[in-house]
Amino acid sequence: MPIQVVCPGCSAAFRAPEKAIGRQAACPKCSSAITISAPTTSSRRAASPGPAKSPQKKQRARLTPESVAAAIEGPIEPVRTTLTYRLGILLSLATMLLMPLVYAALIAGACYLVYLHAVTNTGIFESVRGRAVMYAFLAYLAPLVAGPVMILFMIKPLFASPARHQKTRSLRRESEPVLFAFVDSICETVGSARPKRIDIDCQVNASAGFRKGVVSMLGNDLVLTIGMPLAAGLTARQLGGVLAHEFGHFTQGAGMRLTYLVRSISHWFVRVVYERDSWDEWLATTASSLDIRLGWVLWLAMLAVWLTRKILWVLLHLGTAVAGFTLRQMEFDADRYEARFAGSETFASTARRLQELNAGQQMAFAQLSASHQEGRLVDDLPALVTLNASRLPQQTQTLIKQGLEKSETGLFATHPCDKDRIASAMAEQSPGVFQLDAPASELFRDFAEQAKAASWEFYRDVFGNRVDKSALTSVDELHADHRQQEAADHRLSGYFQQVIRAYRPTPIGSGFLTPPKEPKKVLAELKAGRQAFESGAEAARDSLKKYDQADSRLMEALVYEAYHSARIRVDKKSVEKCFHSREAAKDTQQRCVRKMGAANAELANFDQVVAKRLRSAVDLLQVDQVAGRLQDGRSLRSRTEKLVPALVAIDGQMETLRGLCHANVMLGALIHQMQSAGEASEEMVAAADRIVDRVRPKVSQLREVLSRQSYPFKHKDPSVSLGAYVLPTPPNPRDLGGVIDAISEVSEGTITVRRRVLGELATIAEQVESLVGCPPLPPLPDADERPNAEQQPDENDSLQ
Repeated sequence: MPIQVVCPGCSAAFRAPEKAIGRQAACPKCSSAITISAPTTSSRRAASPGPAKSPQKKQRARLTPESVAAAIEGPIEPVRTTLTYRLGILLSLATMLLMPLVYAALIAGACYLVYLHAVTNTGIFESVRGRAVMYAFLAYLAPLVAGPVMILFMIKPLFASPARHQKTRSLRRESEPVLFAFVDSICETVGSARPKRIDIDCQVNASAGFRKGVVSMLGNDLVLTIGMPLAAGLTARQLGGVLAHEFGHFTQGAGMRLTYLVRSISHWFVRVVYERDSWDEWLATTASSLDIRLGWVLWLAMLAVWLTRKILWVLLHLGTAVAGFTLRQMEFDADRYEARFAGSETFASTARRLQELNAGQQMAFAQLSASHQEGRLVDDLPALVTLNASRLPQQTQTLIKQGLEKSETGLFATHPCDKDRIASAMAEQSPGVFQLDAPASELFRDFAEQAKAASWEFYRDVFGNRVDKSALTSVDELHADHRQQEAADHRLSGYFQQVIRAYRPTPIGSGFLTPPKEPKKVLAELKAGRQAFESGAEAARDSLKKYDQADSRLMEALVYEAYHSARIRVDKKSVEKCFHSREAAKDTQQRCVRKMGAANAELANFDQVVAKRLRSAVDLLQVDQVAGRLQDGRSLRSRTEKLVPALVAIDGQMETLRGLCHANVMLGALIHQMQSAGEASEEMVAAADRIVDRVRPKVSQLREVLSRQSYPFKHKDPSVSLGAYVLPTPPNPRDLGGVIDAISEVSEGTITVRRRVLGELATIAEQVESLVGCPPLPPLPDADERPNAEQQPDENDSLQ
């Protein structure tokens, strides 16, 4: 009869066969070693199945349109708008309408200046002779070329296609009667028009807007969009408050319509100022490819376009600052509707819950990025979001709390900060007229089906035809994989005690595994290795601290070399990080490499201890008697047959990986500067090209070598190679952007796989060590792979 076992480490309960009494087993949750002992009489009684008991709690009755409507205890008092607010709307609208007029005036002025130049400046040819005629001709021609180019670029946004919106899924009233009745009741309570359509998507958001844009402004043609993660993670009361907020906007009548125009004009100007397209790329490429004697005309045109956009940037921020007050006041008024509908306390809890769901969504997107690379996608994205939100790391929860308590509203903000919004809602002191705390998902007839359908629409919108339904994986399976990976990361810290680094190899030996000829000798080596590891770990961490400091300084020097190469002005305020020349940065790099070499020399013997300890545990697992005494021992052994060769293959390419890492750091710094400037200068592009030229062969070399090794983890394609996983498609060598992306993918992807491999090997090795009497070491406090330790600049680093 199976017996119940409780892990003393994590309190997880599981069952084991009676024949396992006296043996070592690993907890399926935290992987801690457990000695299975005979159960007491009471525990046998607890483990034995008894008669079925009736549930203590009554099952909640299924929601109906009538019960939802009856749960709302009457209308709420309308929020009154002030005269100041109305005047603010008019001022905001006037400012925003003035901005397009200024833009049109700039276009007209540019056209007039080009015309004026063409008809009045012909006299420059009358007073010149000889070669000067050519210079006069160029001076006359330049505005006639640069001017029309600038005018063309200014007119182009007027005919730009509308911004692409994410696809949504529309619901039908007959399919979701409870939800539609719920929305209708909210609209009646708030005093808003009912939406003509309800859509769902996978955003942590809800919105109500005009269904056909400006055309729908004349009437009350509304569409409501509900993010399914909201419905999955909120109560009906909280979701009702959010919807009351959205419909509260539409009780503001003309104010809402005027504000819609303000937002539309503002969004259009954002596109004009920041959006770049193929025309901009053509102009920059053509100007760079031509001889300067011809290309300077196009450079002049680029300067004119840049100046025009800077003028519009000033207008945009001026308009946003003026309109910001009105838009923030609208949010406060809509918040009052939410507080009066769901209650002031519920408003505060909803604000925190929304932040948790947003954090859960960010985690979900990161998980999807990794799983999609393995050919898998979760079938129910809202469920994954809420699952993540329920188990946020403590650090994330602290940041959310600080954001709610200490956030400030900026001058250009269109929404008040959470702290101010909560204070405003609490001032209402409203208990709310709707207090149904059932899960919001119960408002749907089949929530899981709708959530999965919305997830599929989201994937099709993001990936297009590159995704098919065979890639869909259950939330439980994907979550179990992530939990297993997190447990491996946790044991990575315990087993290795923070003595490994991303780009320092672990010399474990051959990737070929066979049972040792002398198991007792290997056992003795394992115990001796464990003892040597414990005695030497502290000194090794001291040496690694010096290694990390030199490595961090090296990265800074690489960044500044890239800056100097691209002629980017360095911020002189960062004195300890600033180099007065490219040569100074290069000198610092050489010193850092020497310091890292010295640290590696100090660590050489300990590196062998680390590798020998790990290899001894893996070799012992190849012995049948050892594998037989471990829970799922043979399965663990088969895992090592995939993990060890992968580790050996990756560590054999460590020098190549390190070179790609350096290039990735430099390119990342340049791209950050390009994004900050809103454009890429010729010097930036040339500097990036030089960096890529140095490492381009290494990308294909690394992919080719790793393609000989199987990917050691789950994948849709069981035969996929490690090389194909980290870089599915080799880039076109002539595509600079593609090669830059490939450098990032292959370097970061390979190191991520290496960390996962080491984490799982550490988990397996710990179980072997526990079996032979060496209990797991406690994990050290979490630390980054490269600690950001405070350090003093080297006096020889040529600082300025």
